[in-house]
Amino acid sequence: MRRHYLSKKEKKAILNTLQEIYHVRFEVDKIEVVYLEDEKIYVFDGRPAFMEKNSELLPLLTWLLEKGHCFLPKIVVDRGAIKPIGSGADVMAPGIVRLEGDFKEKTIVVVVEEKGIPIAVAETLYDKDTIESLSKGKVAINLHWPGDRVWKKVKSI
Repeated sequence: MRRHYLSKKEKKAILNTLQEIYHVRFEVDKIEVVYLEDEKIYVFDGRPAFMEKNSELLPLLTWLLEKGHCFLPKIVVDRGAIKPIGSGADVMAPGIVRLEGDFKEKTIVVVVEEKGIPIAVAETLYDKDTIESLSKGKVAINLHWPGDRVWKKVKSI
């Protein structure tokens, strides 16, 4: 595992990119990069926060649990969907209770259970209106969930 701190210029570039993607400004003193196999993990002030996977910056569940997820659109799922999604299954239309926030196709969202606890980070296959009209089928690809390889490796950072 390799790791290093970003320069001020690199830090500014990452924070600007995150602001463009998620429309929120993150206040961070130091950003460290940890290289884990195929992913880069960005550690904000000592806390693993985002991963770069397939050239996308995805928030880590551990960080969302600690810092909150109000900056992300949400897919709220029922109790029956928690275990499959929390084990890596993609999000299916029948398990959705409601959608929060506006989003387009290929948007990064947080999947939460009805009490608001994040259980996955996913990428939508359709826009919000289309998902609301569906009664069956896959609506989002699960990218990060509790117990996946990244979840386990982040525990050691």
